[in-house]
Amino acid sequence: LKRAKVGEISVLNVDCSHAGPGQLSLEAVPDSPSSPTGSGLGSGVKAKTEVVDNKDGTYTGTYVPLTSGMYTLMLKYGGKAVPGFPAKVTVDPAVDTSKVKVFGPGVEGQAIFREATTEFS
Repeated sequence: LKRAKVGEISVLNVDCSHAGPGQLSLEAVPDSPSSPTGSGLGSGVKAKTEVVDNKDGTYTGTYVPLTSGMYTLMLKYGGKAVPGFPAKVTVDPAVDTSKVKVFGPGVEGQAIFREATTEFS
């Protein structure tokens, strides 16, 4: 629960089998030091979240952050905060392979074509 990456699914497995009846909810909100409420929450785009009831007292929660930065995860069962929550998670930027540059004598020249098989010796 310490790190996540933009655009990638992060998974939480939660066992509520001994907690009595209730529903699990998950929210992932980006922190912002300049939020109007002063709470530091809520000015960014919330992560996409989903909670699946596994029908055995356990749940699988997933979230997909849409922006990088610090997020607050809020996990509640029966409307009450689960111990250890809210929790902070650092979301790292996604990898952008379009920014990778390949160069050098083995890949430059007129005989090298994009999307063509080439042998190097």
